[in-house]
Amino acid sequence: QRVRLALVEELLTGGQALVRGAPQEEGEVVRFGQTLSTLRSTDWGACFNVRTKPDPAKVAGQGAKKDLAYTPKPIGFHTDNPYRFPTPDFQ
Repeated sequence: QRVRLALVEELLTGGQALVRGAPQEEGEVVRFGQTLSTLRSTDWGACFNVRTKPDPAKVAGQGAKKDLAYTPKPIGFHTDNPYRFPTPDFQ
């Protein structure tokens, strides 16, 4: 409980936290996130593994998604979907 409190405090004051030793299993990010906050799905589902890669729709000639995740550009700290209500909590 002390470790979780320190994690939440770091998230609230510093805006980020490094978690070490978490299980590397499918669905673990969602399970861990649910212990900290309410998870809300987006257009990409409950969990989106952010990686810069070519936009498959653009490659197939169907038009680009116009999302930074589908470019070779680095993705810095940001808030996804700030226009949603309620806005996202931790990401």
